[in-house]
Amino acid sequence: MARRQQPLLALVLPPDSLAEVIVVDGGLNFLSLYQGVITIRILLSWFPQAQGIALLRPIFTASDVYLNLFRGVIPPIGGLDISPIGAFFVLNLLQNGVASLALTPAALANTRPKADGSRRLPGSRVLQALRERATA
Repeated sequence: MARRQQPLLALVLPPDSLAEVIVVDGGLNFLSLYQGVITIRILLSWFPQAQGIALLRPIFTASDVYLNLFRGVIPPIGGLDISPIGAFFVLNLLQNGVASLALTPAALANTRPKADGSRRLPGSRVLQALRERATA
Protein backbone atom coordinates (compact mmCIF):
# COMPACT_ATOMS: atom_id res chain seq x y z
CA MET A 1 0.00 0.00 0.00
CA ALA A 2 1.41 3.39 -1.03
CA ARG A 3 2.02 5.90 1.70
CA ARG A 4 0.47 9.36 1.27
CA GLN A 5 2.99 12.15 1.04
CA GLN A 6 2.69 15.32 3.07
CA PRO A 7 2.53 18.50 0.98
CA LEU A 8 5.93 20.16 0.67
CA LEU A 9 4.67 23.40 2.18
CA ALA A 10 3.64 21.52 5.30
CA LEU A 11 7.34 21.15 6.01
CA VAL A 12 7.88 24.91 5.77
CA LEU A 13 5.17 25.94 8.23
CA PRO A 14 4.60 23.39 10.97
CA PRO A 15 0.99 23.31 12.15
CA ASP A 16 0.10 25.12 15.37
CA SER A 17 3.25 27.20 15.35
CA LEU A 18 3.81 30.91 15.79
CA ALA A 19 5.30 31.06 12.27
CA GLU A 20 2.04 29.75 10.87
CA VAL A 21 0.02 32.36 12.74
CA ILE A 22 2.31 35.19 11.61
CA VAL A 23 2.66 34.16 7.97
CA VAL A 24 -0.89 33.00 7.32
CA ASP A 25 -2.89 35.47 9.42
CA GLY A 26 -0.53 38.34 8.69
CA GLY A 27 -0.52 37.58 4.98
CA LEU A 28 -4.30 37.35 4.81
CA ASN A 29 -4.71 40.59 6.77
CA PHE A 30 -2.24 42.40 4.51
CA LEU A 31 -3.92 41.18 1.33
CA SER A 32 -7.36 42.15 2.65
CA LEU A 33 -6.14 45.63 3.58
CA TYR A 34 -4.49 46.02 0.18
CA GLN A 35 -7.75 45.07 -1.52
CA GLY A 36 -9.41 47.80 0.53
CA VAL A 37 -6.79 50.34 -0.56
CA ILE A 38 -7.35 49.40 -4.21
CA THR A 39 -11.12 49.68 -3.74
CA ILE A 40 -10.71 53.16 -2.25
CA ARG A 41 -8.41 54.07 -5.18
CA ILE A 42 -11.04 52.93 -7.67
CA LEU A 43 -13.73 54.98 -5.95
CA LEU A 44 -11.44 58.01 -5.83
CA SER A 45 -10.82 57.73 -9.58
CA TRP A 46 -14.37 59.04 -10.05
CA PHE A 47 -13.20 62.34 -8.55
CA PRO A 48 -10.21 63.68 -10.56
CA GLN A 49 -9.58 66.49 -8.07
CA ALA A 50 -8.81 63.87 -5.37
CA GLN A 51 -5.30 63.35 -6.79
CA GLY A 52 -4.38 66.86 -5.71
CA ILE A 53 -5.20 66.23 -2.03
CA ALA A 54 -2.00 65.52 -0.10
CA LEU A 55 -3.77 63.32 2.46
CA LEU A 56 -4.89 60.89 -0.26
CA ARG A 57 -1.57 60.77 -2.13
CA PRO A 58 -0.29 57.63 -0.27
CA ILE A 59 -3.39 55.71 -1.42
CA PHE A 60 -2.68 56.61 -5.04
CA THR A 61 1.01 55.78 -4.68
CA ALA A 62 0.52 52.40 -2.98
CA SER A 63 -2.22 51.23 -5.32
CA ASP A 64 -0.91 52.58 -8.64
CA VAL A 65 2.31 50.56 -8.34
CA TYR A 66 0.29 47.33 -8.42
CA LEU A 67 -2.43 48.52 -10.82
CA ASN A 68 0.13 49.73 -13.38
CA LEU A 69 1.26 46.12 -13.82
CA PHE A 70 -2.18 45.32 -15.17
CA ARG A 71 -2.69 48.57 -17.06
CA GLY A 72 0.20 47.64 -19.30
CA VAL A 73 -1.41 44.29 -20.16
CA ILE A 74 -5.14 45.09 -20.20
CA PRO A 75 -5.99 48.07 -22.44
CA PRO A 76 -8.90 50.40 -21.59
CA ILE A 77 -12.14 49.50 -23.36
CA GLY A 78 -14.05 52.54 -24.52
CA GLY A 79 -12.10 54.76 -22.12
CA LEU A 80 -12.99 52.50 -19.18
CA ASP A 81 -10.05 51.05 -17.23
CA ILE A 82 -10.82 47.40 -16.51
CA SER A 83 -7.35 46.52 -15.19
CA PRO A 84 -8.57 46.39 -11.55
CA ILE A 85 -10.56 43.27 -12.45
CA GLY A 86 -7.31 41.43 -13.19
CA ALA A 87 -5.69 42.96 -10.12
CA PHE A 88 -8.48 41.72 -7.83
CA PHE A 89 -8.36 38.29 -9.48
CA VAL A 90 -4.64 37.93 -8.74
CA LEU A 91 -5.10 39.20 -5.17
CA ASN A 92 -7.82 36.59 -4.62
CA LEU A 93 -5.49 33.88 -5.95
CA LEU A 94 -2.80 35.07 -3.53
CA GLN A 95 -5.26 35.04 -0.62
CA ASN A 96 -6.29 31.48 -1.43
CA GLY A 97 -2.65 30.44 -1.72
CA VAL A 98 -1.70 31.97 1.62
CA ALA A 99 -4.77 30.47 3.29
CA SER A 100 -3.87 27.04 1.96
CA LEU A 101 -0.48 27.19 3.69
CA ALA A 102 -2.27 26.49 6.96
CA LEU A 103 -4.33 23.62 5.60
CA THR A 104 -2.17 20.55 6.02
CA PRO A 105 -4.14 17.30 6.25
CA ALA A 106 -3.73 17.23 10.05
CA ALA A 107 -4.76 20.87 10.41
CA LEU A 108 -7.70 20.33 8.07
CA ALA A 109 -8.93 17.46 10.24
CA ASN A 110 -8.70 19.73 13.31
CA THR A 111 -10.77 22.51 11.71
CA ARG A 112 -13.74 20.28 11.00
CA PRO A 113 -16.58 20.90 13.45
CA LYS A 114 -16.73 18.47 16.35
CA ALA A 115 -19.90 16.87 17.66
CA ASP A 116 -20.59 19.89 19.89
CA GLY A 117 -20.20 22.28 16.93
CA SER A 118 -16.88 23.76 18.05
CA ARG A 119 -13.74 23.69 15.94
CA ARG A 120 -10.04 24.18 16.58
CA LEU A 121 -8.44 26.67 14.22
CA PRO A 122 -4.84 26.60 12.97
CA GLY A 123 -2.50 28.15 15.50
CA SER A 124 -4.98 27.75 18.34
CA ARG A 125 -2.51 25.86 20.53
CA VAL A 126 0.07 28.63 20.19
CA LEU A 127 -2.47 31.34 20.98
CA GLN A 128 -3.77 29.36 23.97
CA ALA A 129 -0.21 28.97 25.32
CA LEU A 130 0.39 32.73 24.93
CA ARG A 131 -2.85 33.51 26.75
CA GLU A 132 -1.88 31.18 29.62
CA ARG A 133 1.54 32.85 29.94
CA ALA A 134 -0.06 36.29 29.96
CA THR A 135 -2.46 35.39 32.77
CA ALA A 136 0.15 33.55 34.85
